[in-house]
Amino acid sequence: MTRTQLVLGFVVVAGGLFPAGAIASTPCPPATVSVQGGASVSTPCNQTAPPASGNGSYSTDFSQNENPISEGGKWENKFTRTFAAYVSTSGGRAFGLGSSGYNDSVAMLTGTYGRDQTITATAYRGGSSGAAEIELHLRMRMVPSSEEIYTYEVDICPSLGAVALVKWAGVQGQFTRLAEVTFDGVADGDVFTASAIGPGNSTVFTIKKNGKTILTYTDTSAFTTGNPGIGFDAGTPSAGQNLGWTSYSVTTAN
Repeated sequence: MTRTQLVLGFVVVAGGLFPAGAIASTPCPPATVSVQGGASVSTPCNQTAPPASGNGSYSTDFSQNENPISEGGKWENKFTRTFAAYVSTSGGRAFGLGSSGYNDSVAMLTGTYGRDQTITATAYRGGSSGAAEIELHLRMRMVPSSEEIYTYEVDICPSLGAVALVKWAGVQGQFTRLAEVTFDGVADGDVFTASAIGPGNSTVFTIKKNGKTILTYTDTSAFTTGNPGIGFDAGTPSAGQNLGWTSYSVTTAN
């Protein structure tokens, strides 16, 4: 089954997946029903279902030393086989020292976040970083059973002087490079902003460095669900420790 068939074949209701059409075939009783003696009782339909999206926000300066990153359960990396390199934090910085090739270190925020997402993060540069990359992830969705990731990766590569927007298609190594632009590298303290705004047929991605827009792209068949995330490709641990993030904040809507 393709991912499109899976999405079309199910609907999300109150945090669960149900086959399409199942909801219509099971009518909801009235919010209250009368019982013998003149009293009334509430039915489950009198309860308000949780929203399918949210206005979640989060901010961190990576003050804890953890491997993998958790911050009290706020982050997760559910994989143990393919994406097996964890995001770690130490000394107020986040890194991905075990990552290489397609085995990026990735972590996703837990909880409920809205479709429209804006991430702002401050880069750490402590010396030569070789082929290391730092990443921001938008609308990220992990599928632990198959170890798949669907996400938009903002890939910042100082060694190439390039920033790319990459759409991951599930299985490790399957992706589409949507857009790429050259830029003047990464210095310690540079602030990067990445956003995904709009519905599936017209999601606008905007990437900024120190407040200046360096890339925009519109995806007309975009993912519309998922949480913000973070990622790294260290190249080698000795180089990767010189490139990371020192702060990260996200706001969402819709």
